[in-house]
Amino acid sequence: MSNCATITDYKTAFECFRERFLNNKKSIFSDSEILNQESIQFLIDNFVNKGLGGDNSFIDKIKMQLIGDNNSKPKFDESITTEEDKETIQKNAIEVLAHIVWLWRLVPSNAKISSTIASVQEILKLNSELEKITLDNNPYFNDKIKGIASTGTYYNTNKPFEIAFVIRFLEKLVKADPKTNYIECLLGDDSTGQATITTENSEDSHTKSASIFHALLHFLEPKNYEAIVSMKHKESIVSAFENLIEDGKECDTKFEPEIDYKLHCIRKKLENDKNKNTHFFYQDYILEQWNPTVLPAKNVIYYGAPGTGKTYEILELVKRKAQAQDGTCPTKYYKVVQFHPSYNYEDFIDGIKPVKATTNGIQLELVNGIFKEMCIEAYKELEKAKNNNTSPKQFYFIADEINRAELSRVFGELLLCLEEDKRLRFEDSKLKGELIKTQNSPLWEDEHAIVKIEDELYFGIPQNIYFLGTMNDIDRSIDSFDLALRRRFKWVHKGCNYDVVTEHLLAKDIQEDALVEYLDEKKGRCVLLNQYINETLNLGSSYELGHTYFMKIKVHGSKISKSAYENLFDFEIGPLVTEYLRAEYPSGKELETKLKEMRDIFTGKK
Repeated sequence: MSNCATITDYKTAFECFRERFLNNKKSIFSDSEILNQESIQFLIDNFVNKGLGGDNSFIDKIKMQLIGDNNSKPKFDESITTEEDKETIQKNAIEVLAHIVWLWRLVPSNAKISSTIASVQEILKLNSELEKITLDNNPYFNDKIKGIASTGTYYNTNKPFEIAFVIRFLEKLVKADPKTNYIECLLGDDSTGQATITTENSEDSHTKSASIFHALLHFLEPKNYEAIVSMKHKESIVSAFENLIEDGKECDTKFEPEIDYKLHCIRKKLENDKNKNTHFFYQDYILEQWNPTVLPAKNVIYYGAPGTGKTYEILELVKRKAQAQDGTCPTKYYKVVQFHPSYNYEDFIDGIKPVKATTNGIQLELVNGIFKEMCIEAYKELEKAKNNNTSPKQFYFIADEINRAELSRVFGELLLCLEEDKRLRFEDSKLKGELIKTQNSPLWEDEHAIVKIEDELYFGIPQNIYFLGTMNDIDRSIDSFDLALRRRFKWVHKGCNYDVVTEHLLAKDIQEDALVEYLDEKKGRCVLLNQYINETLNLGSSYELGHTYFMKIKVHGSKISKSAYENLFDFEIGPLVTEYLRAEYPSGKELETKLKEMRDIFTGKK
C-alpha cells in the first residue's frame, strides 16, 4: 500500500500515483506489480481494438470485452498458453483499468469522491479477487481531493476514448527506456491528444479528441502546462493574447505542443507575484478578455431561448466583480431592473412624482430614476479616481427582459450618450464625452445633474458603467428594438449549455451511464429533443429548450427513473413546447401528435 497518507489535493494525489503506479508499476490498491506489457496489451486487444456499439451500459460493454461470454472470449497473445497465466494477465489488466478510471476521475473538480469510488469499484468487481478490495481509508480516495477543471458534457460522456488514450500512453511508457521523460511518452508522434477505438474485426474505427491529454500535461509538468482541459479554450486564449509574444523573443526554453508553450509565455507576461492562481486564465478579469460572450463591450444584450440562464449567469459575474472591488458594500455597484410594458422614462431617468401628502394636497417633485442615480454615483467615482490617480470602480446596470418595455419611451435622448465613444471620461484631467440637456432639465437642481459646468447642469453616461440587457428572442416584443438602439449594443447569443446540466448532475452523484443517456452529444435525450424542435419542427435554435429546464430532472440513487423523465416533460417541458406548437399547428390533433412524438423522444419510448 502507498505511503502517501497525507494526500490533500490533486497535486499530492497525482505525485503519489506517479511514484507508485507509473514509476514502480505497483497498484494503489495492493502490493502487486501490475503495470507491464502483458496487461497493457490485453487492454489494447480487448478494449481499444474491440470497440462495442449499442445501448448497453459502459460496464456491460467492459464485461463483454474483458471477461466475455459463451460466444466470445477475450483475446490473449499467442505466447500465453496456460490458463493460470491468462487469469493473472486478465486480473492485472482489470486492476490497471481501475487505475485508469481513477486517473480519469481525478480531473473533474465538480464531481464527488463517492462517484470516483463507485466508478472504480464497478471495474474491480469484474474479478472475484479484486472485488474483495476495500477502498475505505485508502488515501487515494480522500474527499479533500478536487480536480483541476469543471468538466462538461464532452469529457464525461467521452469516457471510452479518454480511457483508450490513457491505455496508449501507458503502452508507450512500459516500452520506453526508464530514463525517458513522461511528456515524451505522452506526446509521442501526435501532440493533439487523439484517441482511436477500433471494432473487433478492424472494419471500422472512430477517432475523437481526448481531453485527459491536456490534464496529463498539467499533472506531469504543472510549471509548464496550464490546468486547462479544453483545446478550444487554449486556442481562444492564444488568439486573444498572442500579440504579447509576437516579438519573437523566447520567454523560456521552448517545449511542445506549441500552443502550450504560447500559453506559458502569455502567462509570464500577464502574471504578477500576487496573482499566481492555478486557474489563472479563468479569473473574471482575464476570462472576459478571451471569451467573447463575457462582457465584450460596455453595452451588451444577452439573448436566447427561455431557460438558458442569461440573467443568472450575468448577475453572478457582476456580483463577483463587485465583491472583488469592494468587499464591504458590493451591492452599491450593481442594480437589476426587470423591464415591463409600464416601465418608462420617469422610472429610468427622471420624472415628476408624488412624494407625500400635505394639507393642501399631494406634493410633487422631480425624482431621479434608477439609472440616472447610478450615473451620478459612477461619475463621482470617476472624479475620485482622477484625483487619486487610480482606476475607477465599475458599475453594472442589468435590464432583465429589456424588450418587454417600450424602449423608445424608456431611453428617450439617452441613445446618443450610450455609445462608448460618447461616454464621460477624463483624458489628461480634461472631461471628454457627450453632455446633453434632457426634457426635464429646466426643473433640475444640483442633485438631478451628472455634471455641473459653470453653473450649467448636464446629463451624460460615465464610461465606468456597463449596461447589460437580457431578452428571450422568441418573444414577439423583440420588435421594440429599433435599428438605432440595436446598433449601439453588442449581441451575445446564449443557447442551451449542456455542460451546466452535467455539472449540476455530477454534484448529485449521477452515474456515468445515466449521464450519457441524458446528455450524450449524439443520443442524449435532451439533445435529441432539442434537435427535434430545431430541425424536425423547423422552429430553429431560438426555440430549443434552455439548460435550466433540463437541470430540473430528479436523480434518485444516482439514476434517472422513467417517472422522473415523464414528470419533467409533463409538468415543465410539455406546457412550454405546447405554446411553441400552437402557432405552427393550429389543428388540435396535429398538435397532439407532435407533442406525443416529443414526449416519446424524451421519455425513451422512441
